[in-house]
Amino acid sequence: MRGTPPPTRPRQAALAATPQGSADLSSGGPAQRAAERRADRAGDLRFQQPFDLPFELPVVLPELRFRPTPMQIFMFSAVTWNRHLIHYNADAARAEGHPDVVAQRSLIGNYFAHHAGAWLGPAGRVARLSWRVTGSAIPNQGLCCHGVVRERLDGLFEPTDWAPASVPLKYQGWLTAEDGREVAAAEGVLCIHASS
Repeated sequence: MRGTPPPTRPRQAALAATPQGSADLSSGGPAQRAAERRADRAGDLRFQQPFDLPFELPVVLPELRFRPTPMQIFMFSAVTWNRHLIHYNADAARAEGHPDVVAQRSLIGNYFAHHAGAWLGPAGRVARLSWRVTGSAIPNQGLCCHGVVRERLDGLFEPTDWAPASVPLKYQGWLTAEDGREVAAAEGVLCIHASS
């Protein structure tokens, strides 16, 4: 059948493969199924009442240290298709006022995600994360990620199949260089999952 675009979603593929182009759609679409699952959970108190956390807030997170190498910064540029010369050419970095090649903004964001995720472990997930770079992170200079989980943000998310009942928590992080300079600051939402 020329001119017919190929199906792009599993449901479309199933419809296209059905004889005579018909299918039983009585089960409804994804939105209807999600509403039915929420209704099924209505009697489950786990999804109606916030659960107690096994710790008191605020929580100061353990420090996490990094020391990016020139090769790590170069390879991160390659993997992310970042062609900006300041990440792999020292002369270009100096021409823009940096002391050496500099770590990418997204690599710094990965440090924050790793910091928060290391504290959460399998008990949760990083739901949101934003950061602002305030200084240069150069190769072979130690970096230290500090953070604190400040408060609960109850009611921020509704439970779904892929994100069960959880308590959202406010995360704040800072990345400092070994010379004491602040390199970046972050904030985000971490979710601790309810136990089944």
